[in-house]
Amino acid sequence: IDITNALYSFCHQLLFSSSYKVVNQAPNSSLFAISFYTLLLSQNVFNVASLRTIPLYRAASTSSFLFTIITSFFLYNVVFALNLPFYWNGVVVAFLSFLLIIQVLWSVKMEKITGQIITYSLILGLLIGEGAVALSFWPVAPTIWSLALSTYLYILLGVVNDYLRDRLNKRHLREYIFVAATVLTFSFLVTSWSG
Repeated sequence: IDITNALYSFCHQLLFSSSYKVVNQAPNSSLFAISFYTLLLSQNVFNVASLRTIPLYRAASTSSFLFTIITSFFLYNVVFALNLPFYWNGVVVAFLSFLLIIQVLWSVKMEKITGQIITYSLILGLLIGEGAVALSFWPVAPTIWSLALSTYLYILLGVVNDYLRDRLNKRHLREYIFVAATVLTFSFLVTSWSG
């Protein structure tokens, strides 16, 4: 299962291909090619690691997690740019988040998708969707909206990921709380409440 490849490519096309001149497209295309190649390598490692244990699994898992967060940022940016009503923002973000989350949670044990993984994915997707609804009423730029939601995804998915790997501890929780506080403070500072 890998939805990240398709969504990453889709977002890149929507966000970057039409608005840049040819001079700017070369570095952008090169960066996309390298990052997409890295993403494909990670998926290849998962394919092999599902059959037997290999040492590259941790690197692939980290890379996949990072690309999931990056892809979510781009997706949320596209959703916010569509200027949908707040309830559609919530529904679309919850659905897209569910697709991204289920792939990351599956990669923890790389076995059959269980009811536990589906339940966690649904709950986390719903929480991200609720965050999108709440942020729909906040007067922020699309980039800040996307940053806040992808940070929310990073925190929730990171906590559940660590929990499933039996690595959740106070130090990790403090790190997630620090990241949340930093992004929330930044979001408040850049919000234009005057209209």
